[in-house]
Amino acid sequence: MRMKTWRIWGLLLCLLVMLAGCADVARPSGDDEIVLAAARDLAPGPHDAFYCSSVLEVWEPLVDADADGQPKPVLATSWEMSDDARVWIFHLREGVRFHDGTPFNAQSVMKNFERIAQGFRTSQFYYMSLDLMYPGLLTWQALDEYTVQLTFDRAMPQLPYLMAGWNSAQFSPQSFDAQGQFVTIAIGTGPFRLQEVRLGSHVLLANNEDYWGTRAKASRIRVRVIPTAETRFSALKAEEIMGVLDLGGLTPALATELVKDSRFELEAHKMTISHYLFLQGENGVFSDWRLRQAVSLGVDRKALARQYFYGYAVPTGNLINSTSPFGRVQEPIHDPEKAEKLAHDALGERRVSVRFLLSQQGTERYPYKEMAEWIQAELQPLGLDLDIIILDSAAATQEIRRGNYDMTLGIRGLSSMDPEDLFWEWLSSGERGTANHGRHFGYSSAKADALLSELATSSSETERQAVYDELQVLAQEYAAVIPLFEDTNILVHNKKIRGYRPRIYGVTLSETEWVR
Repeated sequence: MRMKTWRIWGLLLCLLVMLAGCADVARPSGDDEIVLAAARDLAPGPHDAFYCSSVLEVWEPLVDADADGQPKPVLATSWEMSDDARVWIFHLREGVRFHDGTPFNAQSVMKNFERIAQGFRTSQFYYMSLDLMYPGLLTWQALDEYTVQLTFDRAMPQLPYLMAGWNSAQFSPQSFDAQGQFVTIAIGTGPFRLQEVRLGSHVLLANNEDYWGTRAKASRIRVRVIPTAETRFSALKAEEIMGVLDLGGLTPALATELVKDSRFELEAHKMTISHYLFLQGENGVFSDWRLRQAVSLGVDRKALARQYFYGYAVPTGNLINSTSPFGRVQEPIHDPEKAEKLAHDALGERRVSVRFLLSQQGTERYPYKEMAEWIQAELQPLGLDLDIIILDSAAATQEIRRGNYDMTLGIRGLSSMDPEDLFWEWLSSGERGTANHGRHFGYSSAKADALLSELATSSSETERQAVYDELQVLAQEYAAVIPLFEDTNILVHNKKIRGYRPRIYGVTLSETEWVR
């Protein structure tokens, strides 16, 4: 009887182990696939200039940025410039092939430059435009099979910073047509290739077995689209997914709650994304500079970061994120008394209504609704009555373009480590001031336009830094774009996977694997 009892317990134990294995839904039986999730489509498809995010490690740039924002070689192994910084020569990595077998060489780089030169292209990530990516570029030519020369009409001492990341993305020439439109899925040289893309559902990545560098450790990674943070939280708890990635993967509050469970681990790293309060300064309430300054002084950035980001944000008054070598963290100024005085000078005893517009997508990624309510209370003593309106993403974008708003919250990242394009977008009164005009900031300054033009003749990084510093001061004085804080890349993952670490943008996806 005793022997039979032990046999029965043994069978029950085996059955429990088998059931536990079946419950591991994020790791299908007999498959190494790792399932992750993001708040949006990371491969929005052929109508996007990049087709997919750099986070997926499908395409690679010529030059990227390291953890300190310094240029590092990827598909270009080295480079040098002429004495006047107008001519640059890049030496390309040899023996690399795109996922379709097409050789990566100087001719493929030429085709990618031709594509960029086709005209302005939109993307849910960053715009693609020759004028923005390579201002003053005159010619691009192949000197031999693995050497490329770029010639500019001005000094470009910061070019490697400008190329670091999105601006030098490389795709197989077979993946786009003569007009630069994708005719296949995105075909890059990265450690992963796109195997399946289903909008609104998932993207499936497969290991590139012919990768030129260290191969990815996972055979397949599936990234599901789960729009709401609460649902991503529940999916993690149920082990339907092993981790979250991309912007606003989990709110700091949910991330902090999740790691109370010993199954999960949290890692954080500084990142290129900053949060801003944008004001419509063209007409209406904030056409008065005193009210713009009052808002800047009246919002307690430190309290916002502490209350809603649990310390996973760095309050700043600086326009440019400090991951760029040209940026820095600047102590923000909170002065409620001065804010009230400025507001009283502008309004007297009057009270005015402020249309505080929020995008639904923003509230799903970040605690923007709660932040808006906090700001609403902070600005009430200034005579500003904030009416918080939440619209779906498309409707909110349309209202902002029409100028039918007074205030909104949003993010902006760095497409490269050189912030020149950002200054042009926000501060130029000319046609390159796309955000200035498109968001109706109303900024017009002869001094700012002169400084922007001066960048064309700046022959050193030191000279450019001096110009950027002056532009920063002008931006703070006008205060239509109010920096709140720099975000932190918060990654929470199940301990069943490892190698899943945050970068200044994205994650170490190719190093991610199951714990054996």
